[in-house]
Amino acid sequence: MRKALYTVLLISLWSCRKDNFSLNRTLPEATTVGAQTIGFLIPIGVWRNEGQVCFPFAGGCRENIRAGFQNDTRSFWLSADEVLRQSGQVIRSSNVDFNMDIRTAGIGNYSTINGDRIHFTYIIRGASGLDTMYMLPQVSPHFQVTITRFDTIAGIVAASFSGILFRRNDFSSSTTSTSDSVFIRDGRLDVRIR
Repeated sequence: MRKALYTVLLISLWSCRKDNFSLNRTLPEATTVGAQTIGFLIPIGVWRNEGQVCFPFAGGCRENIRAGFQNDTRSFWLSADEVLRQSGQVIRSSNVDFNMDIRTAGIGNYSTINGDRIHFTYIIRGASGLDTMYMLPQVSPHFQVTITRFDTIAGIVAASFSGILFRRNDFSSSTTSTSDSVFIRDGRLDVRIR
């Protein structure tokens, strides 16, 4: 029994460490079937949920995308990871967190310029343990979302999105830089919600 448990642990840890880096990375297809994908273009190339964040001494690995909808507040949320490995080493690790309020009809255009509540953060995990966070600024945020499928019966949300995020100055406040920014474009997501 002990040997079998040890073997399962080794296999699960090894599967979290597969090389997945490629110079020819592409965005996921813009689908509406609950494909469990999110991707967008940033200045350094393609970002897409890929790889897994693993916790060797705390239960293994987690899914690289999680999403849900809270009906009483009409709030959609999503968290996704990108962990790229090459030669067994993590070369890039980052996370996005996205949440927004969805109007009763669901499908349609949403924009921070029109006063819709949208929150999007992009966190780059630093090798030294220091993370860099890009987020929508408190003043004049610019982010647009077009929901193409909102189906609570099938449990699927699909959308396209774009916007500008600014580097958070420090983690003790929500102030952002006025010059250090990341432009997100051609974003698309297609997820199953809980």
